[in-house]
Amino acid sequence: MASSARSTPTASRSLFSIVDPIFTEQGIEIVDGLTPEDLYTNEFIDESISLGF
Repeated sequence: MASSARSTPTASRSLFSIVDPIFTEQGIEIVDGLTPEDLYTNEFIDESISLGF
């Protein structure tokens, strides 16, 4: 599997930067110091399983 498929923290960080102002405008509080790594992990991905390419 391509390494870009496992770039979850980077993609999450990008999503955070998009939704943070939206949530703030709507009065939704996000915990101070919350990071993408707090929500997403590749810890349980078994790299021995693939799609065969």
